[in-house]
Amino acid sequence: MKRKIEPELMVDFNQVRAFQQSNKNYYLPILLDLYQKFGGISQGRVVDLGCGTGDFDILLSEQFSELTITGYDGSDAMIDIAQTNSNSKINFKNEDHLSKLIEYYNSL
Repeated sequence: MKRKIEPELMVDFNQVRAFQQSNKNYYLPILLDLYQKFGGISQGRVVDLGCGTGDFDILLSEQFSELTITGYDGSDAMIDIAQTNSNSKINFKNEDHLSKLIEYYNSL
């Protein structure tokens, strides 16, 4: 399936799977580099808002074993794939409680 860019959430499973199979080798190292350069922490709690399929959270967990990571996304299909691919150190949720999150996490 060819990936289609859309203005809203990806809720169709096939569309999410196409996104998840995109070229992660290109963008994940760039995101990790940006995280490290701009205040990324190596221990503590991190929240990822709009985590998608959780690829970046999984990479962070592998690089920084002291992190506790929670990923939020508005798409059930994204969260389903994230949970399938994840290790037990990452918690993925499909919730919208942003006002409560800011007080809890060390890094957003």
